[in-house]
Amino acid sequence: MIARKLCLVALSGLLLFLSASCQAEQVPTAETVLSSPLRSPVVTGKTSLTETNAAMGDGRSLSAKEAFPIAEVHAEFWNSRAVFIGIWPSRAMQMNLGQPPGRLGWFYQFKDTASGDELFVQVLDQELHGSTVAHPLVEELPYTFQPIDLGKVRFDSSAILAQYLDTEDGKAHLSQRQDVEWDFRLVQVNASPNPVWSLFDVQNLGRSLLSIDAATGKSVDDPLP
Repeated sequence: MIARKLCLVALSGLLLFLSASCQAEQVPTAETVLSSPLRSPVVTGKTSLTETNAAMGDGRSLSAKEAFPIAEVHAEFWNSRAVFIGIWPSRAMQMNLGQPPGRLGWFYQFKDTASGDELFVQVLDQELHGSTVAHPLVEELPYTFQPIDLGKVRFDSSAILAQYLDTEDGKAHLSQRQDVEWDFRLVQVNASPNPVWSLFDVQNLGRSLLSIDAATGKSVDDPLP
């Protein structure tokens, strides 16, 4: 597949595209082209993700930590050097992949520390839904993504949602719209001592509603403002 040039583009108010050249290859369940993420990984080209028989719903019958071993097994099969880099907002990833809106599930990112290759794995409920691999070129960012030690993630995806809904802003948000679809991001950048969860309303992926330190549960600034 020929390397392509991706340009900076705004999508749903969220800067999703980062100028880069990259080349992608087919992995067990998907074929696509994507770049290293700025706020969310960029994808262009064709993709075909394997359909599963998972239960209907948003694909999150398991929390992000509970579903992680499913993605981890696939990452280890892909590359024994793979390290866990983060979780990206599912709706943004679906849009980047050119998929129609569907069950959200969880999108995990892994990286081969030797080659720099990146693997993105989607889990729906208790099953692997699909994966893509990318070969990004070196890019200059104002921060670097650090491997995440899941042992330091004491607060799961459900914790940040519960914490937000317990605030006045959260209560007001839910009272205005009962059908809110929530989305999540987990990353650790070089300026952060611990991984950071960020919560989003799918209808406004350009602004996080709350960010918390995944180790302490304390409210912090969004690491990717």
